[in-house]
Amino acid sequence: MKNIRGAIVFAILFVMFMGFVSITGAEENSSITGKATTQQATISIVVVGAPSLILHSPKNHSYFNATALFLNYTATNAVTVWYRLGNGTNITITTPLTFNVSFGSHTLFLFANSSSGLQSSKNVTFYVNASFFSISFGNFSGFGNTTNLTQYSFEELQNLTNVKFEKSYGKIFFGNQPINLTNSANSTYVNFDQYITISNNKIEINSSQLAGLNKSATLTLENLTFSDPALLVDGATCPSTICTLISYASGVLTFNVSHFTAYSSEETSSGTTGTTGGTTGGGGGGGSSTIKTIKDFSLNTEQISVKLRQGETKREEVIITNNGSQKIELSISPYKIEKFLKLETEKVILGPGASYTLFVDVLAEGETIPNLYIGKIIVSGGGITKEVLLAIEIVSKNPLMDVKVEIPDRFLHVKGGENIVASLLLYNLGRTNRIDAVIDYQIRNSEDVIVYTEQETIAVETQTSFLKTLKIPKSLPPGSYNLYVRATYGEQVASASAWFVVTPAAGGLLPIVFLSLVGLMIVFVIIVVFMLRRNKPRFSYSKSRFK
Repeated sequence: MKNIRGAIVFAILFVMFMGFVSITGAEENSSITGKATTQQATISIVVVGAPSLILHSPKNHSYFNATALFLNYTATNAVTVWYRLGNGTNITITTPLTFNVSFGSHTLFLFANSSSGLQSSKNVTFYVNASFFSISFGNFSGFGNTTNLTQYSFEELQNLTNVKFEKSYGKIFFGNQPINLTNSANSTYVNFDQYITISNNKIEINSSQLAGLNKSATLTLENLTFSDPALLVDGATCPSTICTLISYASGVLTFNVSHFTAYSSEETSSGTTGTTGGTTGGGGGGGSSTIKTIKDFSLNTEQISVKLRQGETKREEVIITNNGSQKIELSISPYKIEKFLKLETEKVILGPGASYTLFVDVLAEGETIPNLYIGKIIVSGGGITKEVLLAIEIVSKNPLMDVKVEIPDRFLHVKGGENIVASLLLYNLGRTNRIDAVIDYQIRNSEDVIVYTEQETIAVETQTSFLKTLKIPKSLPPGSYNLYVRATYGEQVASASAWFVVTPAAGGLLPIVFLSLVGLMIVFVIIVVFMLRRNKPRFSYSKSRFK
């Protein structure tokens, strides 16, 4: 007990020493009476201390470039951050930035202070000298997501991850494996411009000159016009031990390679097997064996709900994964909502185990009538078709109300004839007076057909929340359905929607199975009785025996 009291006293003294505690009641001029109350209170604890400061770069290394050095830091609970070089001028900063220095040794000081005036500081000494090492990097510098090699020290370039070279025709990405960019035929001058080629339908690295780049990588060739490209290494068909197809869509071909030389592509011919596998066999009567290939794919989601204001655009993603053992060609198309969608591609070729992120832009023109629009994105290939249900809600451009709806987990799967309960929240966004909103409840199937509707009027001052119970029609067939809640007030429309599933009615198959089993048992009993009677011994009695 004494230990507990001591801990409490220590905690109180700690808070008094490090900061202060402010208690704000739900009402002004509230007093503490010691009586129980339902009144809400907000307790805020502000800890007063020096800010946390981390200096990520520059490091205590040697740099070969004196321009655009990267000052990268993290400052937590800091009001002001500033730095200076040597005895130079203090410069206030708000974000990481680049700076220039002269050749030679430099010391950078970084400072931060908190709202209470407490200060933290870091410093680092680094050296800049271009005579011992330099690179040629101009063809790639500043292009796309190319790694800015000039920002790194000589030591960092010997163990750099996530290295990427990019041009308009393609990309090279080495992933998170460490790369030694200084490992080249010339140890003091590395010419990336001369020995890396990213051109039309070709990516090549001269690995005899750039030995540090002779690693596995992911390559991307862009602006291709092939229907079904085959992968080539040094102009010949690339075997699966070297090249692995990831995806091909909208003229962008992505694949993995095991090492570096020259890679390109060509249109697949009828006699080209590429890296998709096939059949192997032996001659001379030795028979043959067939490698079984499987085509299958999956989508990361089955349903998407999007809410847009008139004139607004949003981007959604659908991840398509090839779960089969060979490449698969998939076609992608919208259904019933074509005017709202802009698909990044209508066809994708995926290698085994590969995934492709399909970007879907959902558009609502300024004159679109506020309503719910249901459709599908259909993905098919290899004899398989899968769908993503898409519910698009269009609301007024400047609504005065917002609606949120949530279906608890226990009601996400219901049977026909059961109740569904939804949690609703209505906000008055722009008025202080009461809004009398007409609320329409609609249940729609995946074909955008309204199968249930109900209406009521609700008064909203600032916000109101409630539970709404709706009875699912018993006749609804199993499938996915959407609950659409639409609030109308004057010419303004706000809405919300949520998907749920109607499952098959319980007992639909069970009685049939039960009756069938009973029937079989009855037949079995009849057969047994019949057999017993048939095999029963028969006795004949003579009257003389009883005389």
